[in-house]
Amino acid sequence: MKKWWIGAVAALVVLAILFVLPIRPVHSQVPSYTLQWTAPGDDGNVGTATSYEMRWSTTQPDTTSSTAMNAWWAAATAVPNMPTPLIAGTQQSVDVMIPGGFMSGKTYYFVIRTSDEVPNVSGYSNVAAKFTPDTLPPAPIFDLH
Repeated sequence: MKKWWIGAVAALVVLAILFVLPIRPVHSQVPSYTLQWTAPGDDGNVGTATSYEMRWSTTQPDTTSSTAMNAWWAAATAVPNMPTPLIAGTQQSVDVMIPGGFMSGKTYYFVIRTSDEVPNVSGYSNVAAKFTPDTLPPAPIFDLH
């Protein structure tokens, strides 16, 4: 014969575990950042370029030397699904999402390059930096004596 109180005790144990060990996300609640720029041309500020490549890293790029910048670029992560360039002077943007989300308390650095049909590749853009604030509250205190 099944005792009714066994189910009740099991339910209380599950509730107690959920109360004592709250579920807390590790990442920020920021799902994406929108980065905007003005489209360059195919030849300087004229025409339409062929493609963009953007990369990101939590390491700040050293823009004082091309060697350091090339090393940063090689180690950085490519942003997928970049838009097709529009005619020079047009405002463009991309929503950058990082698998697993942006980590709270970290700064993310972004750099973009443009290519034409040859492909000639532009120099590096200026560095865009975005800090992801810690938006998660701390865990509750259960053992205050």
